[in-house]
Amino acid sequence: MHRGGSSIPTTRSVIVDAIVDAYVAARDDLPAAELSAAFAIAYPLACFHHAVSYLRIENALEPSDRSLFGEAPREWLDRAVAAL
Repeated sequence: MHRGGSSIPTTRSVIVDAIVDAYVAARDDLPAAELSAAFAIAYPLACFHHAVSYLRIENALEPSDRSLFGEAPREWLDRAVAAL
């Protein structure tokens, strides 16, 4: 679990870019430009999904445990906005 401190970059990392590049290179059923464009659309939505998921999980926890994820929901939301 995430326990305070910022560990989620607010911008796409070199690692994410490398993963996307490897995925696109391995596919031969769709043009690379279309796959890259699809990822660019999906990425901010995925970040927003993470933020909402963390918030819903926190809301299901006991009040004393609701700080377990620290700033993770806010960080994922920031990442989603930065990707737009």
